[in-house]
Amino acid sequence: MSVNRFFVLFVLTSVATAAFSQEKALRGPLFDDLQVTNAVTKAYGDSTFTFHVNMQDERPEPVSTKRYYWFHQGAMTSTQGNYSGKLLHGTLEKFDRKGRLIEKGIFKNGLKEGEWMRWHTNGNISSQYRWNNGWRVGDFQEFADDGSLLRKGYYRQNKLHGKVCYYAPGGETTREEKYRRGELVKEKEKRIKEKKVKGKKKGEDQPGATTSAGTTVVQQQTAPGTTSEPKKKGLFSWLKKKDKSATTITTTSAHEKDKKRKAKESKPPKEKKIKKADTSTATPASSQPEKTRKRREKEKKER
Repeated sequence: MSVNRFFVLFVLTSVATAAFSQEKALRGPLFDDLQVTNAVTKAYGDSTFTFHVNMQDERPEPVSTKRYYWFHQGAMTSTQGNYSGKLLHGTLEKFDRKGRLIEKGIFKNGLKEGEWMRWHTNGNISSQYRWNNGWRVGDFQEFADDGSLLRKGYYRQNKLHGKVCYYAPGGETTREEKYRRGELVKEKEKRIKEKKVKGKKKGEDQPGATTSAGTTVVQQQTAPGTTSEPKKKGLFSWLKKKDKSATTITTTSAHEKDKKRKAKESKPPKEKKIKKADTSTATPASSQPEKTRKRREKEKKER
């Protein structure tokens, strides 16, 4: 009798062990996250957080440009480039003191993943962002508490890229900014500067205007009955372009030369000084006929 009882107990124990091991093998792949994570509820100030931590001993290699969220000694914290303690892994939910949902998202090995949403206290959506392995990617939107759109744009590898639009409560666009890999492209400011430069040049070209060099622009007058037509631009007209300031200076210098010439003409002519003849070296006029007569007499004798 005792032998039969022992045999029956042995058979039942074997069957139970085999069934438990088979069930564990089947549930392992399906509920792996439930086995390796542990749910935590923690209150910080007026907010309450519900999240999960990774209980595995594996520690992923940290990346210096990414922010990690982890739990250690009863506190949840985040650091860039490294971490300590247990990494957050799974869904996180944030509630205010009245139990209203404020934020919800997913962590994967301490990094934000997928869609993250925030809500106003009245239940309307505050913002929508998408994350991929700890970096913001794709489109994002931000809303006011009445549900109207305030801002929208696009992220590429955690940097703003493309156009970012700002809206008024009525839905009208108030400002547009353009980014290139996280850097703001100030197109509007560039256009304003170009307009200012063009305005200065036009003002300097007007008659009577003073240039930056301190000279005055003189208007060139045309003959009556003639019209000044703009010259047609030829194939090599760009080679003949000159600086406007150089043309202005040349015109001014010619005008000054005319003034000097007119001033000289208006002055009375200077009297010419007559040089006195040098009596010591000059030959007297009366002595010239005698010499001529003596020379002629001498020539006759020689003949």
